[in-house]
Parts: sequence; C-alpha cells; structure tokens
Amino acid sequence: QQAAEDQLCADGAVTAADLARRTLAAGFGAVKSFGAATAIVVAADPARGELGVASLGDSGLRLLRPSGGGASALQVVGRTEEQQHSFNQPFQLSKTPKPQDFPRLRAEGKGALIQAVKARGAAKADAPSDAAAYTFAVEVGDIVVMGSDGLFDNLEDDALCSIVEAEVAAAQGGDVDTQDLARIVAQEAARRSAETDVDTPFAAQARSAGMEYRGGKPDDITVLIALVVA
Repeated sequence: QQAAEDQLCADGAVTAADLARRTLAAGFGAVKSFGAATAIVVAADPARGELGVASLGDSGLRLLRPSGGGASALQVVGRTEEQQHSFNQPFQLSKTPKPQDFPRLRAEGKGALIQAVKARGAAKADAPSDAAAYTFAVEVGDIVVMGSDGLFDNLEDDALCSIVEAEVAAAQGGDVDTQDLARIVAQEAARRSAETDVDTPFAAQARSAGMEYRGGKPDDITVLIALVVA
C-alpha cells in the first residue's frame, strides 16, 4: 500500500502533504499497544521539490537553508507550529483500553490503568485528521531537522542554526554525517534541559501562560536530520 501511495505522489495524483497525513493515519491504525504520543510524518515529492508534513501535537520540524551571509550561515525558512489544548497539554494520538480489555489487564496487575481510563470518561480523543498539514518547497543544500518537544522546548531556532552551522563548517565542504549531527543537537538540548538559570522556549511559553518559570524542561529528546541532496 505504501509503495502504491508513493507512486501516486510521483504521478501527481496526491500531494506530499496528503501522503504524510495518510501515512500518519495508517501508522496509528496499526498501533496495538496502549499509550499516547505526539506524532510527525514527512513525505518527499522529488518531482515537485516539496516536503509534505503532517504534525500533531508539539513535535516539530525546522527547514534550514544557507542564507547567503557566509559559507555555512543558516536560517529557518520553514517551521511547524505546536498544537496545544492548553499550556503543556499537546494534541496526542492515544490508544486506550476498552471494557473488554479490563479482565486481561486486571490479571496482569494493571488495575491502575483501568481506573485511569474510567476516570477519563468519554472525552474526545485527538485523531490523525486533527494533524496540521504543511507543504515546504525545498532546495539542494537544505537541512531538515525533526524532533520531539524535548528538542524545541530547550533550543531556540537561532541556537539550533548555530549548532548545525558549526558542524557544517567543520565538515569543510565534505559530507555531513547526519546521524552524528543529530546526536550533537540532542546532547545540547539535553544539557540545556537540565539547566535552571537559562531562558528557553518552554520558559517563555510558561510565562505567557502566567507562570513563573526559568530554565530548561527535562523531557524525551528525539532528533532526526536529513540533507536535501537532489
């Protein structure tokens, strides 16, 4: 099915953003474990030179491009926006137990999960169709950075650009190891998350919500980086 949809995208029958949303829905439909998570999916359309993005919650994407201000100077030319029900309450896809699952869960000693589900009641759950869709035109040399909220809560866009710029410059025109670059970005986000006397995007959001907060936000940090080469 995925190969068929990729071909539809190549033929122009669907857009990259459509493909990203379909992939998100298909992935969620295949989930069997209970839990909740934000999600982001990116699909490429080489023929159009576009990236399609489906983003639900506060995971995100930044599209970085050489600015012309120097050999390695980068600027953010595309970004996703967070989806929040309220401060620090992001949209999430969730799979929760049904009543028919309760006997098995009790036998497994998971009575607390059953109680949590009952307490939650019949609240409306976020769905793949709630994901925001984006289309970004890309160029050779662009750098795509995707990450969980632990990345973007702790690193401003300017800081992210500076880290990536330094690693691109260190490559001296050679190939950039995207896996190593992602590790370096994640480590810097983790370092800032543990600091208590720095200003971070999360701290700024907290203040906007009327809270006194300074420092990073310890959280899960996942980073994926890709280069546009053709």
